[in-house]
Amino acid sequence: MSLPLTESNKSKSTNPPQRRRTSEHLTLIRKEINFLQYPYFAVHTKGLKKKHRVEFRQVFPACRGHSGRPACRSGREDNGRKLKACWTVIAHPDYGYPGPFDRRVNMTVEYIASQMPLPIANPIRLGSWYEFCRLMGVEPDQWHYNEVKKAIQRMIMTEIEAKHTFYHKGKQKWIEEMFHLYDHYTQKGDVLDDGSIADTNYLYLNSWYIDNLNARYAKLLDYDYYKSVEPIASRLYEILGLKFYRVLKDPHVNFIQYRYSTLCQLLPVKRHIYQSHASRQFASAHNELLQTKFLNKVKWDSIPHLKDDWYITYYPGEKCHDEMSQLTDAHPATPEAVALPQVDVAPDCRQEVGKDIATENRRD
Repeated sequence: MSLPLTESNKSKSTNPPQRRRTSEHLTLIRKEINFLQYPYFAVHTKGLKKKHRVEFRQVFPACRGHSGRPACRSGREDNGRKLKACWTVIAHPDYGYPGPFDRRVNMTVEYIASQMPLPIANPIRLGSWYEFCRLMGVEPDQWHYNEVKKAIQRMIMTEIEAKHTFYHKGKQKWIEEMFHLYDHYTQKGDVLDDGSIADTNYLYLNSWYIDNLNARYAKLLDYDYYKSVEPIASRLYEILGLKFYRVLKDPHVNFIQYRYSTLCQLLPVKRHIYQSHASRQFASAHNELLQTKFLNKVKWDSIPHLKDDWYITYYPGEKCHDEMSQLTDAHPATPEAVALPQVDVAPDCRQEVGKDIATENRRD
């Protein structure tokens, strides 16, 4: 069964397609690859107060090189056995899980960091809360000042547990520790780490995160476009843009294919068991990406012997091709990023995700 969604039959949108822009007019931000690839923020406020963790697990099959020793393409080795990789985001019970507003705050931080010449170093100068809110695009009032500070504190307190999922480009190794995206922040008048007095607000990012940005382990994104589309669409823009970078370099491949259940984990969103509900869940985001020409076509296909999962095939559009040809500073993903292997789902995540195999870059 195939349900194509193309430029000719997609539902009409009240928003006109955005104009194409040349690279000189693009406002760019650097997105660190690990945080681009794996879930961190909730994309909706619905159910946010009850969300405490998001867990994404992968199982890599054993693979061997010519010498007989384990030699996985990803660089992960475990004596020839299946290797389990995990990315877990754990909210602090007193601060809650990072949501859409926190994501907008982080976008603004990424924008500020992207304006800094490499190599960048802590602390990141945020400016006054008035300046930050104006840059973020929200009303610069006391309520928003407080919300921004709460969001930053929430990300400081949110833990990430990585096992064979966070790749440190400089050290060329996988980090297996618990860490935070933000370390701490100081406000005007506070004492900075070097002992000086802060003249404005500053943020200290995770050192590994900064190391990867400095190692150019990042993907450049069109910041204005990134902000303009709805949350699920912008998250798909992150995920698909990362994969399309490699697809467009291969003349034999012209699409990306995911399992619906895998995308539910990566976004992350609730998984539905009926195709009508699943397609409705993604319809608005797909239509927006089609209208703005980031995608040329989206196709749903059934999976043999499975009634509650489907393949979603994505074909890059005009904007995607333009971005990839213009943004020459973009960099490839982690060594295994082209193929997501089998996903072994944690018991407490079964309501939102399922056990599946993601297939990408399948040939026609």
